[in-house]
Amino acid sequence: MDSQKNIHFIAMGGSGMEPLARWCAEKGYKVSGSDISEKSVKKLNKLGFNCKLKHSEDNIPSDCNLVVYSNAIPENNIEVQEAKQRNITRLHRPIFLAKQFNKAEKRIAVTGTHGKTTTSSLISWIVYKSGRDPNVLIGGEMLNWNAGYKVGRNNYFVVEADESNPEFVNLDPTTLVLNNLDCDHMDTYRTMENLERYITDYITSRDEKCNFVMPREKGLGMSKILENSSIRPGSIITTALIEDDKELGQGSMADRALLEGKIISEGERGMLMRVLYYGLPLGEFFLPLSGKHNARNVLSAIGACLTLGMDENEIYEGLRSFKGVGKRMEKIGDTVIGEIFSDYAHHPTALRETLKSIKNKYKNKKIGIVFEPHRYTRLQKTHEQFSNVLNSFKFNQKLILPIYTAGEKKIDGISSELLVRKNSDCQLVKQEDIIENLENGENDIVVFLGAGSIHKIAHQTFKLCQIN
Repeated sequence: MDSQKNIHFIAMGGSGMEPLARWCAEKGYKVSGSDISEKSVKKLNKLGFNCKLKHSEDNIPSDCNLVVYSNAIPENNIEVQEAKQRNITRLHRPIFLAKQFNKAEKRIAVTGTHGKTTTSSLISWIVYKSGRDPNVLIGGEMLNWNAGYKVGRNNYFVVEADESNPEFVNLDPTTLVLNNLDCDHMDTYRTMENLERYITDYITSRDEKCNFVMPREKGLGMSKILENSSIRPGSIITTALIEDDKELGQGSMADRALLEGKIISEGERGMLMRVLYYGLPLGEFFLPLSGKHNARNVLSAIGACLTLGMDENEIYEGLRSFKGVGKRMEKIGDTVIGEIFSDYAHHPTALRETLKSIKNKYKNKKIGIVFEPHRYTRLQKTHEQFSNVLNSFKFNQKLILPIYTAGEKKIDGISSELLVRKNSDCQLVKQEDIIENLENGENDIVVFLGAGSIHKIAHQTFKLCQIN
C-alpha cells in the first residue's frame, strides 16, 4: 500500500466514511477531511485528524492527491469541484473500498437488506479470535472493538457491502454472503424485480473462486435467485432456521439447506442453537444474541467461516465471546424509567423481528417502545406495513416520534400521524415530552427504535434519568 498517498475525505464523519478514514490512517495514509456535523468534526479532531467543519475549497490540503467522497455528496459540491479543477483523483467511497478490499487473498463481503452489520461483525470476530487477523470495515460499531474497523494482515478482509449503492458490485469477494432481499432502496432500484436482477447479475458474474452463503427459506426474498441456473452448482452453502414446531434434520437433503439450525433454548443472556451441516451434527452454539433474525445472521456467519476452512471449535469460541453491535438492542443503561436499549430497526421487516425478539426475551416485563420513522419516502411506501407491525404486538407503551427526514423534502400527507391513526394504542409525542410520558408508563424496559436521531435521544434520556 502506498503510504505516501494523501487522502481527503468529504463527509468524513459518516457511518461508512469514518471507519474507512481511520483504517486508512492506521495503514499509513495521510488523512484529512471535512463534515457538516460539528459533533463528528469534534470527535475526529479529538482522535488526531485534521477535519474541517463545513465544506470549503480551502479544506483540501495542497499535497492532496486523492479525494474520497460519500455518494450523498453531489458532484457540484465545492470540494469536489475544487478537486476536479486541481486534477486530483476523485473516487466514491465504494470504489475506493473495493480497490483496498480486492487486494486481499481471502475476501468476505456481506450484503442483503437486513442483518449486514451484525453478520459481518460476527464473521470478523470469529475470524479474529481464530488468530487469522482480518482487516475489517463495517457500517456500525462493533462492541468487541468499539469501532467499525480493524487493521489486520492483507490475507483476510471482511466488509459490509451496502446494496443501497449499486457501486458495491466493484467488490470482488471470494466469499459472498447474501442474507436476504426485501423491498428497500426503491429510490435507487425502482422495483423489487430490478433489485433481484441486479443482485443476480452480480452473483453470476463472480469467477470460479467465489463461494456463496444464502438462505433457503421462504419469505426471505431468495427463491428467484436460488432458482437461477447460471449460479455454479456446488458453490453455495444454503442455510435455514428450523421453526419451533419442526424437527431438525428431517426430510431428504435435496429438499433441505446444507446448513440448518434450530434454537433449543433462549433467555435474557442469549440463546443456544443446534446446527447440522450436510445433515450431520456440527455442534451446539451459544449465541449472546436474541431473536430468530439474529439466529439467521449467525447461520450466515457460520457458513462464511466454513468456506474459510474453519472448524466448529474456532466458530464456537468466536460466537461465545461476541459482544454485539452498537444500536442493535444495545443496552444504554439503567434509569428510573427502566432499562434503556437502542436498536437500529427502521424497516417494517426489521421492526417486526426486533419486536418479536423483545417480546420473547422479556416475557414477564413491562416494555415501552419509542419509534422514530426514517425518511418521508420510506414511510410513504411502507406506512401500512409499519402499522400492521405495530398492531401485531401489545406493549405497555408505544410512543411515536415525528419523522427523521434525513435531508428529504416534506411529502404532503406523509407524517407519523399515519401510524397513530391506525393504531389506537400508539401515541404521537414530541422529543421534549418523551421522558414525561415514559415516567407515567412504569416500564421495566424502554427500547428506542429507528435509524435517525433516535440513538442520540436514547443517550440523552439515559443521562437525564440514570440512577445515581
